[in-house]
Amino acid sequence: MITPVLGIVLMMGGVAGVGLAAWKSHHSSRQLEFMRYLGRDAEFGAEPVIVPERVQAPLISRLFGPITNSLRHGLSRLYPARDIDRVHADLLKAGLTGSVRAEEFVSLQVGSVLMGFAIGVILVATGVGGTKLAIGMLFLLPILGGLGPSMWLRRRIKHRRDEVTNALPDVLDLMTISVAAGLGLEQAIQVSCSHFESAVCHELRLTLREMELGLSRHDALENLKLRTDIDDLVTFSVVLSQADALGLPIGRVLQAQADEMRDKRRQRARERAAKVPVKILFPLAFCFLPAIMIIVLGPLVGPISHALH
Repeated sequence: MITPVLGIVLMMGGVAGVGLAAWKSHHSSRQLEFMRYLGRDAEFGAEPVIVPERVQAPLISRLFGPITNSLRHGLSRLYPARDIDRVHADLLKAGLTGSVRAEEFVSLQVGSVLMGFAIGVILVATGVGGTKLAIGMLFLLPILGGLGPSMWLRRRIKHRRDEVTNALPDVLDLMTISVAAGLGLEQAIQVSCSHFESAVCHELRLTLREMELGLSRHDALENLKLRTDIDDLVTFSVVLSQADALGLPIGRVLQAQADEMRDKRRQRARERAAKVPVKILFPLAFCFLPAIMIIVLGPLVGPISHALH
């Protein structure tokens, strides 16, 4: 008698528990839907949340950024301050100061030397390729690691110089037309830079920004001369400074500068064309001439050796 009653009680308790769970689930779902509704209204009417810049950075940079900064400061201390200033000047001439700091470049150079030395030590310890080759790589890899970034920076400076000297005459022509149309020097520079995308336009935009920040035209042009250290831009800045000081017409000065820069560009093109035969001589002597001699004299080797024997 007790067993059926206990079963009925347990069954009724189970049904009551299932009903209570269903009611709670429905109630909680209604509360969740109400909260979502409130959240949508809040997102619609609220201002966008400003995320800090350090949170927007990738996780790897946030984790390893302090380590790399401390390593960078430690490696840059191995360089004298004079060499760091020289690297900063080279980066300024290459147009890389906005992306690479002098301390970072020095740290990269020192790190490449240490990495080359470490690879050389590993080669000596493992004996890969022979002992003599491993010892040679132990001395060669640090030298290449130290000279590689410097050679790349020198090449970047040369490329930027060529780009500036080739693009400057076209920019000066448009500046001359703009000044002749009635614009001032600053407005002419702004109009010219808006139609070209080159290194010289970047430098002229920096000059305009310095003028907007309160520097005089003479000081901004002096900064342009010191920042680039390119002969054509140095001449351009000096002539404009003198014309501004003496009160000469800017249009005539720009026209004369444009003609002179165009003549220099034509002379540089002729000079490069005159160097081509000399540069071709060595590939002809070491690559084409042996092949031609083999083609011409190859068929004669067999008969001559047969006649001699």
